[in-house]
Amino acid sequence: MIEWRRSRNAFRTSWASEPIPDRSGSASASVPDRSGTDPASMVERSVTAAPVLPVEHAQHFLRWLQEPGGRVGWVPAVELAQAYAEFAADQSLEAVGWVAVGRELRRLLGTPKTYLWSNGKKVRVYFIPAAGPAPLTVIERSGEAREAG
Repeated sequence: MIEWRRSRNAFRTSWASEPIPDRSGSASASVPDRSGTDPASMVERSVTAAPVLPVEHAQHFLRWLQEPGGRVGWVPAVELAQAYAEFAADQSLEAVGWVAVGRELRRLLGTPKTYLWSNGKKVRVYFIPAAGPAPLTVIERSGEAREAG
């Protein structure tokens, strides 16, 4: 566990031996360039563009579930949470919290929270629909494309 203390030089410990500029703004010696030392630039970034928002994870997870051999139909939330961990590992993604992904998954599916009774216990379930065929595109004589339906 990291212990945080408040002190005057809490964040300057590594720069203690460096010259400090005087009040006029000029340093008695050269001041090193500290660009790139902010915490955001120190974070290692992935080379591939991976989804980072829960809604993006939920979209990819739903597609993954609907692939052949995936889980469709009524699936308990506990099993989906385990499947999400497998999905993240399979896709080499850093997993986002299941609560956030589950919430976005429910929104994508457009269904209210659903509970079923199993062995005398109320269990949270999701209905994962099977992947349907791609929507057909109809090209009319005017040259405009529209979705069939």
